[in-house]
Amino acid sequence: MDAVEYETGIHLLDDVLPWLGPELAIGVIDVVDIDKDPQLVAFMGTTDPEKAERVLTRFMDYLEDTLGAEFRRSRYKGFTIYRQISGYEVETHIAVTDDYLVAASTERLLEDTLD
Repeated sequence: MDAVEYETGIHLLDDVLPWLGPELAIGVIDVVDIDKDPQLVAFMGTTDPEKAERVLTRFMDYLEDTLGAEFRRSRYKGFTIYRQISGYEVETHIAVTDDYLVAASTERLLEDTLD
């Protein structure tokens, strides 16, 4: 945990665990075609969406500063969507709702999940 805090400035016990849970889930979609990457969606329960979003933005700032990742913010049906547009081979699309931090491998999957 000390290494994570040193690298990111985010303390797992103080910054993450107070809002995380009680549910964590990962869904894998379209696993039929072995030649095609499956789509993924992850749900992290949150008891405090404002704290979750603050930690998320701090983590994105870290990724932008240290790894050259770039995120764009947009709106979808009242939610702020964070979309990773560079820095990794795998796409990431994230939103914080009243109950979950949701991450998906495609924008369409995130929007469908939010719907």
